[in-house]
Amino acid sequence: MVQDRTMGKTAFLFSGQGAQYPGMFRELYEDSPAARKVFDTADSTLNRSVSDLCFNGSEEELGFTHNTQPCVLACDLAAAAVLEERGIHPEGVSGFSLGEYAALVQAGAINLRDVFPLIQIRADAMQAAVSGRNDSETDQDKLKQQALVSGGMVALKATSEEAEILCKEVTESGCFAAVANYNSPSQTVISGNKKGLERILVLAKEKKILATTLSVSTPNHCELMRPAAVKIEEALQGIPISRPKLPVYLNYSGKICRPETLKEDIVRQVYSPLLWMQTIEEMYRDGYDTFIECGPGKTLSKLVKKILKGKAVTVLNV
Repeated sequence: MVQDRTMGKTAFLFSGQGAQYPGMFRELYEDSPAARKVFDTADSTLNRSVSDLCFNGSEEELGFTHNTQPCVLACDLAAAAVLEERGIHPEGVSGFSLGEYAALVQAGAINLRDVFPLIQIRADAMQAAVSGRNDSETDQDKLKQQALVSGGMVALKATSEEAEILCKEVTESGCFAAVANYNSPSQTVISGNKKGLERILVLAKEKKILATTLSVSTPNHCELMRPAAVKIEEALQGIPISRPKLPVYLNYSGKICRPETLKEDIVRQVYSPLLWMQTIEEMYRDGYDTFIECGPGKTLSKLVKKILKGKAVTVLNV
């Protein structure tokens, strides 16, 4: 059956951790009442100035997981609020890792005032899962050392099959590495402990695969995040979750969420591989042909163009 794409749908895509940069979204805050409301809510619910960190924080400060996640979340939601303010509305949403929480707010599943305390718990639990401490308690040098000990993430210019073979070799050698992000046909991200990632870098060099160590202090979306999932599950017990008003495409499945399992899905996301390529392909099959990235940077826009290369789609970013 050939799908009629003359009446395509619009999706909002929300940025994840790693998209942050100093000074982000200051102009949007100054120009838009809707954006100001989002940042003011973040500040008041967390009882600290998330907005000041976004506008005046250094690259190092924004790189601390304790700061990164609430800051990027605020920017994601501010971008969407401005689009709504201008009369631009999505028919479906998805978010990259952290961005999935913004997607759930956009769809009405989580309240704006509830999401910032929840994401702060998530950020601190993810750091504590591998380090035993909250990175808000440490300085930059200690954080870097902590990342070396606990592990992190490596991006490979490789297919998912090539990345999976490398991870299998590493695991069989007694270390730990696993595919964390299926980003595009030519980019796959691996999480692992220190020894596992060291081995990945050696194997990638041997096989002439370009490998880049990412600036994160946690090995996200793998089994090492199981302890964080416990904390997130506990936090969700006190937060009302509503039936989404829009289709929300989930990271761990690449499919539209089911309201009856949404809390379990939110917990599962933190330790499951992120199926971004499969998510975008599924959205395209469902008739989405306009994708608007909400949040700092253009990472998701670039990935969508790679995933849907040759397709008649419009990709924009705020």
